[in-house]
Amino acid sequence: MTEEEIIKKEIESKKTTEIPKVVEVKQEENKKEIVKCYDMEIASELISNECKNKIQTILQKKEYISKVTLLPVIDKNDIAYFEKEESKKSLLESLAKNRVLEIEKYLKENLEDTTNIQKYNYHVISKKNNKGVILKFY
Repeated sequence: MTEEEIIKKEIESKKTTEIPKVVEVKQEENKKEIVKCYDMEIASELISNECKNKIQTILQKKEYISKVTLLPVIDKNDIAYFEKEESKKSLLESLAKNRVLEIEKYLKENLEDTTNIQKYNYHVISKKNNKGVILKFY
């Protein structure tokens, strides 16, 4: 056997493996809409009409909402309101929780049952005079 024949035989014996085509799948980023309801009264849990209007605008604009996250916001005026109380920390936590519960109740009345509503276990203290809830719609 000549050297050429040996090389041909080696090439034929080696199986060439096909490299599978890599299909690039681009996942569309979850586009989120953010609503900031910062217009609640001091130490209040009531949702303002302006906040309800902002929420309704998003609900009408987005075709499908799979998840909503709720983050309560407390400001220095809320803190000052409870300053005289001994259990200030627990009162602030319950205020934050109740603000979120009010928004959640409103959302449940206006959203499909399939929407996942997540509440954060903490609240944000605003450096400005923002009191209320931040909503993120996915």
